[in-house]
Amino acid sequence: MTAPACQKTFTNTINQPVCTGLTVSPTSVTNGGNVTYTCTGDNVTSYSVVLKRPDGSTIQTLTSATGTLTVPAAPEGTYTASCFVNGQTTTPSICQKTVTNNIPSPVCTDLSVTPGSVTNGGNVTYTCNGNNVSSYSVVFSKPDGTVLQTLATQNGSVTIPATPTGNYTAKCFVNGQTTTPESCQKTVPNNTVVVNPTCDNLTLTTS
Repeated sequence: MTAPACQKTFTNTINQPVCTGLTVSPTSVTNGGNVTYTCTGDNVTSYSVVLKRPDGSTIQTLTSATGTLTVPAAPEGTYTASCFVNGQTTTPSICQKTVTNNIPSPVCTDLSVTPGSVTNGGNVTYTCNGNNVSSYSVVFSKPDGTVLQTLATQNGSVTIPATPTGNYTAKCFVNGQTTTPESCQKTVPNNTVVVNPTCDNLTLTTS
């Protein structure tokens, strides 16, 4: 039996919400920083943008289609930003982006010591420089290798004793490192002036 000519059948379709894209800028930061994002979708009424650490733990969740995510200074590694729409728990790969957080290694760049040598001991001043450095340790050693003095300042002064003579060594270490480049090692010779005996008076007497 066919349907009457005055009756029609209609199909009611509901378009499903879908995330269509996520952009982040920049895609890498140094020592952390802010990253702007934009998430797009079709048939979407709500957004959830989640930023996760390299270990997968969540740092930040924002509920706007555009905004700013903050990558912390540490840890180093690859952070992940994902956009979810309408409360969904999965999202296509086009809505997942990575942000690399780089942490430059601390390095000592140079050490200067003035004067470069002393005679019968004396004071010397030093200055140590480095990149990405939070702490300094400057070690002065005697000619036999024993430590004369250790200072935890980037610049300062040290008194070289009159004895023993020989080459004193200054080394700058940064951020607790136990090695340092040659540019951060200096030698300070300690010289001794020997005064030759002289006759400064002669008296003659007669009897």
